[in-house]
Amino acid sequence: MKQEEEDEAHEFLGNFINVIDPSDINKNGRDKKKKTKKEKKKEKREHLKEKRKKKRPEEKKRKKEKKREALLKILNNLNEEEKIAFLKERKLSEIKKKEEKKQFLIKSYNEGYKICFNCSFQNLMEEKEISSLAKQIFLSYHYMLKKKVPVQFHFTHMNDNDDISSTLKKYSFDKWMVHIHKDDYWNIFNKDKIVVLSPDASEELEEIKKDEVYIISALVDRSVSKNLSFYQASLHGLKTRKLPLEVH
Repeated sequence: MKQEEEDEAHEFLGNFINVIDPSDINKNGRDKKKKTKKEKKKEKREHLKEKRKKKRPEEKKRKKEKKREALLKILNNLNEEEKIAFLKERKLSEIKKKEEKKQFLIKSYNEGYKICFNCSFQNLMEEKEISSLAKQIFLSYHYMLKKKVPVQFHFTHMNDNDDISSTLKKYSFDKWMVHIHKDDYWNIFNKDKIVVLSPDASEELEEIKKDEVYIISALVDRSVSKNLSFYQASLHGLKTRKLPLEVH
């Protein structure tokens, strides 16, 4: 394995070892403690983030219009023969990009680093938390495409009609190239190759291996999740690791 590939994989795991979005913690009102200054500032940042998110459709529309105007500007400076040649080349370029994306996804599905979302805790989450989780999973898939890091996504303890998969459908989950399993991960993968990623583990993950499966708990709610994935892994005699602090 090339060092560059390993570094990219390590960075990927660093971004998605924990799909919990800190902004979701305590949103359900379970913690009624007085907010600190740091928490208030964080809440303000999240409020601004939400406002920006609402503006995204308008920004997307403006960008689309800007691209259209740029294309028209190019075409207006070409004669008919040049226009035909330009549009043909543009179309071929788009086809090539789609094919490259398809081949990358096929390679990732079959040969990528194995990351598995353990969905066995979904009954502990409320609707808002599952919605946030689905968004984080979507972002991890999008991150893989953006960074071109070949990752083999697995989802265990998942059914077609459960809460997580149903919520993921709004992100076109049924079109993703991922592995879906109804059973639990410890019954699917070789136990010697399973590494459960948990901040509660005592040892750090030192290297990424292609033949290992890295388990991430698909759970958004730290009030109930502390030590939960670690305890579950220990119960089945599985290896647990945490990422180095500089990677988080």
